[in-house]
Amino acid sequence: MGVPRRYETIFIAKPNLPPDDLKNLADKMRDIMVQGGGQSVKLDEWGVKRLAYAVKKHNQGFYFFADYAGTPALVKELERNLKIDDRVIKYLTVKIEDAFHPESLQVEAEEEKVKEEPASADNPPAEVAE
Repeated sequence: MGVPRRYETIFIAKPNLPPDDLKNLADKMRDIMVQGGGQSVKLDEWGVKRLAYAVKKHNQGFYFFADYAGTPALVKELERNLKIDDRVIKYLTVKIEDAFHPESLQVEAEEEKVKEEPASADNPPAEVAE
């Protein structure tokens, strides 16, 4: 088993699927990631978005975003399942880091928390001149 690497996978499902099918698809992919030894599995649903071009006769698709760490074998298994699942019309996996370090996730979480905090009373937002 190799050193875990960090990956992001975006996969697009058919836009007309019932919510139960979308949930089952997300759960299936999450289970594959966890069973394959994936760490820090984050799976977001971005919802239905317009595609830049028609894919399998669809102009829209339901987007999913996965952020995880795992081995190349995990990515291969995940992509194999995405390829054979009729509900998925397109997918793409990108390697983010060659070596996964769990500490880097804590730093990213803290940075996101700072971005999400509202402006403090000492530093009110700037007014827009009309």
